[in-house]
Amino acid sequence: MPLGTAWHQLDQADQVPLRPDIVWKVGGTAAAVIDAKYKAEKPAGYPNADLYQLLAYCTVLGLPVGHWSTPVATPHLPDMFSGSPGSIFFATL
Repeated sequence: MPLGTAWHQLDQADQVPLRPDIVWKVGGTAAAVIDAKYKAEKPAGYPNADLYQLLAYCTVLGLPVGHWSTPVATPHLPDMFSGSPGSIFFATL
């Protein structure tokens, strides 16, 4: 179960690089992506931009589920967000 944080490309022209915080690989293939958030405050655009970022990771890696982790409880977010192309699970560590 090696973890990787390699760069990935969102577009075919390699102009939009993405680097997820944690990519869990099984047999060399991405099995899970985790986006770690360190925000205690609620900046403008939060959490929308962060949700879009995680969905982009899921799209590039071909994963139906993404995981969002934060050290601070985020009461205004659900335990799970379902949508297309996938779902996001929220966890406080």
